[in-house]
Amino acid sequence: PSSTIVIVPRIPSEFIGSEGILGTITMVELGLEKLPENIMTVMAFFPSEDDAVNFVYDIRDPETIVKMDFMEYFGPNAIEMIKEKASSAGIKVPAMKDDTKAIIFFQFTYAEEQMEEMIMALEVILNKNNTSSESSWAGLDWTELEKMKSVRHFVPETVNGLIAQRKAEYHEVHKIGTDMAVPDEALRDYLKFYRSTLEAQGMEYVIFGHIGNNHLHVNMIPRNNEEVKQGMNNYMMFAKRAVELGGTVAAEHGIGKLKRAFLEAMYGSQGISEMQNVKKSLDPKWIINRGNMIPVPADVS
Repeated sequence: PSSTIVIVPRIPSEFIGSEGILGTITMVELGLEKLPENIMTVMAFFPSEDDAVNFVYDIRDPETIVKMDFMEYFGPNAIEMIKEKASSAGIKVPAMKDDTKAIIFFQFTYAEEQMEEMIMALEVILNKNNTSSESSWAGLDWTELEKMKSVRHFVPETVNGLIAQRKAEYHEVHKIGTDMAVPDEALRDYLKFYRSTLEAQGMEYVIFGHIGNNHLHVNMIPRNNEEVKQGMNNYMMFAKRAVELGGTVAAEHGIGKLKRAFLEAMYGSQGISEMQNVKKSLDPKWIINRGNMIPVPADVS
């Protein structure tokens, strides 16, 4: 396709993120925006997780001329999944070494007259963090981007396959994937908190996702029913830690009915009560999306 869809909401801000509990959208107007003509897409391979995280901080510096469209992270366990899946499919991931410990997958747009300057600036930051353009997989067209996306999807595909296998024996097993995000200054500490907690427990896990806005997904992969309970306890612990750091418990996938306890961990009982009051003023009989995000008060039939 030559266009991408951009959704521009024209509804009160209170409705944004309310997951349908305050009203129903009956019509949506879409606008089309042309895709940029010039893109560079890169998978940069780093010898350590610290190098990858430092690269993210450096490239996000306001004075950096290379402005990212997106940045995604893949940690050590995710890389092992990529290697195994690529090997079984007979695919070679260009430039990735055996000692690669972290990947940052990113894209930026450029004007022809800026290309050389931007690539030189990028090279300086890559070199500062112990890698280089020669040690990265880079492409200049949408075809190469699609190839990289295919490799990116090796990770969730592998996780889903493991869960399906284990669920056949342990019926309570399911993927436990976090959705928290934290402020810029908390990224390093939060990532270390994830890893140290899970390593100490011996929980099988993989970390990947949208590091550009500090929104990493931790997929815990329980091996039995007991580990499902441990994983859910971890989720609450991770949610509370994100809130302590000034972050959010649901940066992308919403609250729904299953994550209401995490919303309360973020806003407290008083915050939930205030949301219930707003809901009641707009929907006194609690008809629309009953039970989503917030519980139905006892005085509502």
